[in-house]
Amino acid sequence: MNLNQKLLVFVSAFAAPEEGAIHVYHLDLDTGSMQLLDQTIQVGFPFFMALSPDRRFLYTNHAPTRFGAQDEQVII
Repeated sequence: MNLNQKLLVFVSAFAAPEEGAIHVYHLDLDTGSMQLLDQTIQVGFPFFMALSPDRRFLYTNHAPTRFGAQDEQVII
């Protein structure tokens, strides 16, 4: 990997959509600092996340109320 590339870090806040449930950060490899780039409002309470093999899509599922509730899959 070219170290000059910007690395993205996706963090689940396990929060409601209006609170920005998935946070996207840029990771600075030189300093270790992270800068917030974006927050999603499309999905609430994201639990597991995975990138597609080509790294074009982030997949997540969510727990709309509590663990064990009916889960849905959302592609963002």
